[in-house]
Amino acid sequence: MFDSSLSSLYSKLAKKQDELRRLQEIIPELEQLYNDFAINALACLEPSLAADAWKGDIASDFDEFRNREVCDSYKQILDEQFPQLFLIIQSKIESLLEEIQALHKAIAAAEAAAREERS
Repeated sequence: MFDSSLSSLYSKLAKKQDELRRLQEIIPELEQLYNDFAINALACLEPSLAADAWKGDIASDFDEFRNREVCDSYKQILDEQFPQLFLIIQSKIESLLEEIQALHKAIAAAEAAAREERS
């Protein structure tokens, strides 16, 4: 009975450790994406349109759209969505670490019970 329970605990532990590893591996990738996104944030204002080549209501509407829609969306991604994503991932990592610690304790208890049963 304890062997199947212990096997199940080890299986759960391996699964949680794999989930943790995958989340920890993605953090540097997300940080790089964030940095790339931040570096390219001003690209949403490119090309700069010269006043002598681009003027009038259409030019004003275009600049307003670019500032309001494109740049504001970029800013929201940088200032809100990326940080929220990092918080969610960090929270899940902390949760997995707690689950892994609990599984280690459960495994130790199950192994002790199995040793006691054999004695």
